[in-house]
Parts: sequence; structure tokens; C-alpha cells
Amino acid sequence: MRSGLVKSFPHPGTNFTGILNVGLDIAAKRLQLLKEMLPSIERAGVLRQAGNVASVAIVDEILKGGSAAGIEVVPFDFRRAEDLPQAVEQAERRGAQALILIADAILVANRRTIIDLARQKRLPTMYSYPFEAIEGGLISYGPDIESNYRDAATYVDKILRGEKAADLPVQQPTRLSLVINLKTAGAVGIKVPPMLLARADEVIE
Repeated sequence: MRSGLVKSFPHPGTNFTGILNVGLDIAAKRLQLLKEMLPSIERAGVLRQAGNVASVAIVDEILKGGSAAGIEVVPFDFRRAEDLPQAVEQAERRGAQALILIADAILVANRRTIIDLARQKRLPTMYSYPFEAIEGGLISYGPDIESNYRDAATYVDKILRGEKAADLPVQQPTRLSLVINLKTAGAVGIKVPPMLLARADEVIE
């Protein structure tokens, strides 16, 4: 909504609608899960693409959730993919005990770089999508992209049948998945609490 593309999620009022891959309301949940995995955590870094309105909105929600979870969340800005190693190093130097990655296009496209850096620095990292944890990230909590694509197809069908995009509410993710990678947990020196493991939708061993 901050971008001005829609007036509100329930009533877009414009030619834009669809299924979000990002749920602002799940930012706080990611922090809660991070706290469960790392009970002593006090400070976390979040990578933020400078100038990206959507990225700023999501980080704002994470900052709010940080207070509720008892975690100081510090943003570290980047502009290009080439800036990511420096942003991660800055987070480490400033005492971040973990990283949070949001659903940003640059971050997702360069996830291998961050996964490798986080392992090297033994920096626990929370990711946004299941495939990121499957590919080597420590933990992810977020929507199943394939499910979102299927839901989006129903909107395409409705619009082709004559419904107006302005009348179709923008949907936030409804199918969320928790994935934990035990291989990575071992590599960064984390012992995952059994109760958290029991709630995971998928555990990579």
C-alpha cells in the first residue's frame, strides 16, 4: 500500500491485485521462532535494500516485532548484490547474534552467497522461503511459493471471465511452512530445541 499501487488490501480500487509472497503480519512470528531457537539472543541484524519501499515497510514491521520479542533489531542497508558481503560483515562487527532475511528480490536471487557467508561466520540466519532452508539456510518461515502461484491462477481465470482487479482483494499468504536445516544447525553450532523441531513442517537432516 505504501507504494500507492492499491488503496487497501481488501479493496484495491486500482488495476492491481493478486497474491502476496510477503506477509507483514508474519514478521513478528519469525522473531518469535528465532527467539525459540536462540533463547539468549539480544540483537539481530536485518538486511534492507535501501530505496526499496516494500523492503522498508517489511523491515519496519520487524523492528516493531523486535521490541515485543525482546530482540534489538538493527537494519543493515545494501543497494546491489555486490554490497551483500559487506552488509553481513557489518552486522557481525556490530554484534548481531543472528540475521533475518526478508523476501527481497536481490536477497532471494543471491541466497547462495548469504547462505555461504552465514555458515562461514557461524551466524544463525532466518530466511523467508522454504527453498532457502532446503538449500542450506538454517531456518525459514514463510509461504509456499508454488501454492501462491496456484492461487494466483484462480485470479487470472476470474479476470479473464470479466471480474475487475479493483474488486478482487489482495490476498496475504495463508499457507506457511516452517523448515529447519539440522546440517546447517550443526555447522553454525546450534542445538535446535526438540519442541521447535516437533513443530517444523520439514526437517533437513
